[in-house]
Amino acid sequence: MTPNELRALAERSQAREKAIRELWDIATHIGVFPLDAMKIDADLHRDNAAALTEAAQELERLTELHRQAIDDYGVAQHARDYLRGRAEAAEQRVAELEKDAARWRAHISNPDVFIKLFEKSPCFLCGYNSHSYYQPDTHPCAARYHAAKDAAMKGTP
Repeated sequence: MTPNELRALAERSQAREKAIRELWDIATHIGVFPLDAMKIDADLHRDNAAALTEAAQELERLTELHRQAIDDYGVAQHARDYLRGRAEAAEQRVAELEKDAARWRAHISNPDVFIKLFEKSPCFLCGYNSHSYYQPDTHPCAARYHAAKDAAMKGTP
C-alpha cells in the first residue's frame, strides 16, 4: 500500500469519526439516545470514536515510518508488508465500527432508549446524582427524560 493510499485511508477514518461525532451531537440535541442490541451502554459510542481516532493516528504514524525507511530497500520492503497488515487490520476495525454506528442509528429515534438510560442514575449525560434527579429545575437533563416519557406514553417513536 502506497503512502498516498494510507493517507487516503486515514482521511476516510477521520471522516467516519466526524460522522459518528455528528450523529452523537444530533442524538444529544433531540434528546434520544441509541440502544445497543445486547445492553444499554452509553460509553460504547465514545469508545468506538476513540478507537477509530486511534486507528487513524496509527496509520499516520506507520506512514511516516514507511517514508523514513524508503531509502533502504530491505527496510522499505519489511515496512511495506507491516503497513499492509496494519492497514488491513485498521480497515476491518473501521468496518466493525461502522456496523456499531449503524446499530446506533437504528435506535436513535426511540424514546424508550433515553428512558432506560436515564433511569439508571447517575445521569449518563452529565453525571448528576442528587435527591432531585428527576426535577428539571435542578437537573436540566430531566426535562428531556420527561419529554421522552410523554412521547412513549402517546406511542410516538
